[in-house]
Amino acid sequence: MFAMLAEGPTVLNPMAILPAMGFAALVGSFFGYYPAR
Repeated sequence: MFAMLAEGPTVLNPMAILPAMGFAALVGSFFGYYPAR
């Protein structure tokens, strides 16, 4: 979908994906654990 809007090839850099997924996991773990305490 983003490639259609950008009208070009979408290049996914693993060095950009890994920190994003790590941050998402950290936020998800925090908001899953903290309210349950």
